[in-house]
Amino acid sequence: MKKIILTLAVLVMTTISINAQESKEPRKSPEERTEKIVTKMKTDLALSDDQVTKLKPIILKREQKRDALRSTMSDAKDRHKEMAKETEDDLKNILSPEQMEKLKQQRKEMREKHMQKKKE
Repeated sequence: MKKIILTLAVLVMTTISINAQESKEPRKSPEERTEKIVTKMKTDLALSDDQVTKLKPIILKREQKRDALRSTMSDAKDRHKEMAKETEDDLKNILSPEQMEKLKQQRKEMREKHMQKKKE
């Protein structure tokens, strides 16, 4: 029983941390990010126009790959949430309301303890 509770607590904490990392502002396109990066590099590194021309496709390719990776991670996060909900529903069928409340309290304490460790 303790293993189940611990596993669920870790699952919930992971879901919470992933949600906390989400940005609230809309993400710029790979092209917009590429322009910003290349402009900064041109200024900081005193790049020639020829270097900028050669650099843009490389940076754009990297930014497009990053977008694809973020999309994959987002899909995994959605599956993770769905799995957590299914587990929660299954537990409700097994545990009494008092046990569920105690489990929720334990999860809350684990989250708080985890957040405290992050701050240190």
